Amino acid sequence: MKVKFEFLMVILLLGFAAYGHGQEVAKKLNLESAIDLALQNNEQILISRNEVQSARARIREAWADALPEINFNGVYTRNFKRPVIFLPGFFFPDGSPDEQVPVTVGAKNTYSMLFTFDQPLYQAGKVSAGIRAARLFNRFSTAGFDAARTDLALAVKKAFYTVLLNQQLLEINRQSLEQSLEHLVNTRKLFLQGQVAELDTLRAWVDYTNLQPPVIWAENNLKMSENQLKELIGLELEDEIVLDGQLEFGPTNGITFEEYLQQALQSRPELRQLELQTGIYKENIAVTRSDLLPKLSFRGVYQYDAQSERFDFGPGLQNSISAAVILQVPIFNGFRSYAKIQQAKLDYANSRLQVERFKDQLKIEVESILLNLQEAARRVYAQSQAIAQAEKALHMSELQYNEGVGTQIELGDARLALNVTKTNYIRAVYDYKIALAELDKAIGRE
Repeated sequence: MKVKFEFLMVILLLGFAAYGHGQEVAKKLNLESAIDLALQNNEQILISRNEVQSARARIREAWADALPEINFNGVYTRNFKRPVIFLPGFFFPDGSPDEQVPVTVGAKNTYSMLFTFDQPLYQAGKVSAGIRAARLFNRFSTAGFDAARTDLALAVKKAFYTVLLNQQLLEINRQSLEQSLEHLVNTRKLFLQGQVAELDTLRAWVDYTNLQPPVIWAENNLKMSENQLKELIGLELEDEIVLDGQLEFGPTNGITFEEYLQQALQSRPELRQLELQTGIYKENIAVTRSDLLPKLSFRGVYQYDAQSERFDFGPGLQNSISAAVILQVPIFNGFRSYAKIQQAKLDYANSRLQVERFKDQLKIEVESILLNLQEAARRVYAQSQAIAQAEKALHMSELQYNEGVGTQIELGDARLALNVTKTNYIRAVYDYKIALAELDKAIGRE
């Protein structure tokens, strides 16, 4: 008996384990955790992070132009037929001064090893300008990463709020459907009691049937918005999620347009990018101008040479050491350098215009968002008051209908008005939250 009991317990434990394993635990998300997941998993953020690392490598590359370059070259030559040089005949006892005598030189095997040391001494400011440009590009890439973060945060907020919107729209439609079903049941009872005509039951049935498609559409919209959020934050479409949050209205802190604009001008990463790009173009002018100026460098050479008829070094390697200072003075290259300088100056001028244009557009953007906030807030206040009135009107219509002094049409109109008012309210709150998210993006805040 004890063995059977223990066997039964094992079977039950295995069953519970299999059941628990088959149950997928829904992932609970609030807005902050959704943004964190997106910043960890989104491909565009990963690309931007890699671009920052690449920009840091460019700084090291720019510094390399100021450091010495050391190289080693090793050459082995096999002369299957040794080279020939021609000497005047007077070098030979039997030669004629007008005669050129061929002389075989070298051995079958030639060995050469060369160490070179090259150090730029003066590059007309090209190296220092390149280093400054690389540092500016590093900051440019960092600003681009910040811009990608704010873009992604805005996209996650919109997707998150859209899921909340569709959840509440589904709830509104389901409530309306439940109310319609209750009315259908009540109308059926009144018909059986002889208090209403059969036409009222048919009308109630039609109203209930017509409210089913909006519920189906709301369920479909909710599923699609959840999939968009999952894709954005790096989850699989099969993962179950539960959002922790509601679309709730909360007024802003009363910051003025001028204060928001100053925050945007100071913190907007896209503006920083344009300003840094202007600095890069300015340094590029110095880099291209250096092509017209003289350059000075040092070169040292340490060389080993040997020749042999066999595969060995023969009498041994013979070394030599030399050093040189090289002056390079550009004289004429077909006006190529002048054309490049003009292009660099035009790029710099255009980048300054882009900065001013972005500032103007930023002013319009901030003002438009604040207008949208004000408009959405007014709609929220208006619809919140209308909901209470619509609920009261529906309650009165139900009482009048049950007492036989109201009509089916009046009751349906009251129910429809309440549904529309609730929908308008939640959409106004949604628009307000979206405008707040866009304001965060406009002032460079995640």
